[in-house]
Amino acid sequence: MELPQKPTKEQIRQYMNERLAQQCSPPSTGDIRRQLGWGLVPSSEEACQPSEPLPRP
Repeated sequence: MELPQKPTKEQIRQYMNERLAQQCSPPSTGDIRRQLGWGLVPSSEEACQPSEPLPRP
């Protein structure tokens, strides 16, 4: 399965400029990931945790 690409710096700048213009409180991390299409990309916390416990010797 191919992972989605991260947005470009220009897309992030445009997004942040739109957010500043709205004068709203900052969105949650989940909202940002969903709006940028990062829902299928594991976060750094998720990527660092093993999916299965390590076997004991």
